Amino acid sequence: MIDLSTINSTEKLALVCLYFAQLRSSDERYANKKCANTLRVVANKYGFTYSKAKNDRDAFDAMYDNGRKGWTDRPLEKRSKYLNNIYEKYKDLSLDEIEEATKIIIKEAEDGGKPYFSIKTKDAGTVHEILARNSNIEFNGINILQDSLKLGQPVFIVLGGDKPEWETGLVGMGVISQEPYDIGYSGKNYKIKVDIKLLLDKPIKREDLLPYKDTYGIIGIGPIVKWEPNQALSQIQEKNAVALMRAMLELSPSIESDLDDLIDRDTIIRVKGATIKLVEVEVAYGDNIKDSVVTALNTVFEDDEEVNRSIQMIGNDNNSENKSDAEEQKEYQEIIHKTGYLSTPEFERNRIVFGAPGTGKSYILKNDCAELMKDLGGTYERVTFHPDYSHAHFVGTYKPVSDKKGEILYKFVPGPFMRVYVDALRSGRTENPKPHLLLIEEINRARVAAVFGDVFQLLDRDDDGVSEYDIQASEDIKFYLASQLGGTPQNYERIKIPDNMFIWATMNSADQGVFPMDTAFKRRWNFEYLGINQNDKDIDGKIILGSDTHALEISWNQLRKAINEKMAQDYKINEDKLMGPFFLSKKFIATDENGNIVNPEKFINAFKSKIIMYLYEDAAKQYKYKLFEGCDSSKYSCVCNDFDKLGIDIFGSDFRDIYNKQGV
Repeated sequence: MIDLSTINSTEKLALVCLYFAQLRSSDERYANKKCANTLRVVANKYGFTYSKAKNDRDAFDAMYDNGRKGWTDRPLEKRSKYLNNIYEKYKDLSLDEIEEATKIIIKEAEDGGKPYFSIKTKDAGTVHEILARNSNIEFNGINILQDSLKLGQPVFIVLGGDKPEWETGLVGMGVISQEPYDIGYSGKNYKIKVDIKLLLDKPIKREDLLPYKDTYGIIGIGPIVKWEPNQALSQIQEKNAVALMRAMLELSPSIESDLDDLIDRDTIIRVKGATIKLVEVEVAYGDNIKDSVVTALNTVFEDDEEVNRSIQMIGNDNNSENKSDAEEQKEYQEIIHKTGYLSTPEFERNRIVFGAPGTGKSYILKNDCAELMKDLGGTYERVTFHPDYSHAHFVGTYKPVSDKKGEILYKFVPGPFMRVYVDALRSGRTENPKPHLLLIEEINRARVAAVFGDVFQLLDRDDDGVSEYDIQASEDIKFYLASQLGGTPQNYERIKIPDNMFIWATMNSADQGVFPMDTAFKRRWNFEYLGINQNDKDIDGKIILGSDTHALEISWNQLRKAINEKMAQDYKINEDKLMGPFFLSKKFIATDENGNIVNPEKFINAFKSKIIMYLYEDAAKQYKYKLFEGCDSSKYSCVCNDFDKLGIDIFGSDFRDIYNKQGV
């Protein structure tokens, strides 16, 4: 067994590289970018670049029969004595032993690490003590994270204030010299004391940290990426704290000695190791990003001949890649929309299943999806609409993404519609086209006309299941389709939905917060209604509700029907507000061999939190005092409390008659 406590971070990275070098590219532990992603995480944790980790793995690749060539230009001992020593040290260990150690290293790398804190003050007296680099400076009015603050813990110091006499921003670091004390009656407000250990040459502002990606979102310090609270004390993740100290060191080099004394050796190695920095590059629309980078580098290093030769090599590589792309673009296969695919059984292409809550809409589509995909090898993707769902989410849009080096660039990211669409087109080119399905849950929780946009025109299908009318593809979509399916963007000027693409959805018009559908949109779908008692034969279960004279053994399905009838008959509540047999999931009504519900407590809790809540706050909101006439209905909690004793009598004295009729 490898004792990881005895090896340093450099050896840990090398050991992980050695492990992946022993795996073939097809191994599930290596494939699907697992190797690359893991190397990036481990390298980042220990302050190395991803390229170093990849090169080390490539060097080890040459030592194993893994299907990859690796670095074979010279023997490992000539390439790197250190890596050769690592190989000799661990070569006789089994893969299982190395894997066990690697898992521990990966877990350590993925761990958030120890927390850091920042303290912000605008008190004039405290500020003057900070700038004088005093010890035992008292900070008060703190009300969070009391148990997390320990003696000797490093903290970042931030100065605030509204147009104060001092310059605001991050000014330095200190350590806690006295843990929380003078704690208030609430147990929250308290004081701490801090020794100032280093001061920056000048305060760091948010804009100064723009190149330092991992400082984004640090409360009160880093560039703002979302709303942040205005508080005196904030916690900072170790990864972000390391990036912040790196920025401090580069913006105020004079603090290096003080920082070395303040922070432990392993953290200092990470601070001075590899980091990700964002660099501004001017790029015109349509320009190749590599061309723009080469131009920018040439401008910066125009007087350095050696660097310019390297830059020229990047440009040549880019040209060769463009040439390769051009060659690939010639390999265009015609898109086939009418593939001749027929589903067995024959399902509708555009389909909306709707009904009251609990009628099993999602369950039906799940089973039909399994039937559609049965033994055919097709694909499906499920998406849930919500009020903020947009056309960009559904079809796709440009978003910032990380490239192989971890740098941020903008790229077209397809939505679920476009992903399924591409799969269907790709499959349609084969001799045996497969079905490809997009499942939309709660379709009317979003503004569907806005979400579908002009794609809604494609929903008109002819007798063969192909879009009756095509639409003009946007520039983004044309380039994306060309990148996925070959050819040039001009090959995808107009698009249609093929006959092997299915779009199914669920809808519940009764729920709060849904949006109406216009007639033109509805006309393009096949609607299937699920009644409130459809498929209810297998959904039942007996349980005793209430106590003393109110105790009664009831059947869940019979009780559900009785509640529905009372709402429909007495209060004229529409059917789409009534409850289907699956309103309570099977786990709450699981029964034993005698038909008794096996966990009465779970059922009762579910009845309160789901049935009573739904009736009180939604379905019978206007009639709740009448519906729950058998108990105190002034508050939801009162109804729940009375239910424990009264059982179904909370619905009034005549409800038992309604209940008994359901069993006839």
